[in-house]
Amino acid sequence: MRILLSDQIIASVRASIGEAFPGTKASHRAEALAAGFGFRNNGALLAYMASVPRHELSVRDVDAASFQARLSELSGIEIRDNGALLA
Repeated sequence: MRILLSDQIIASVRASIGEAFPGTKASHRAEALAAGFGFRNNGALLAYMASVPRHELSVRDVDAASFQARLSELSGIEIRDNGALLA
């Protein structure tokens, strides 16, 4: 799956995963989201977003398995795909 990245879309996705995985820390979800977009960490995602001019479209592949693995690793909770990852 591919997603158009913007500050607004990232904020919306973060809110959605917060609702889908309420037992996890926001910082863990942010790091996992970055992994799902192919970034090493949230700082790299933020730096990328800051470097892309607002008028340019940025499309990234979404890797739900990377998101899930990173969130499981950081939270210590086995995260299963309940359909929220690709909804």
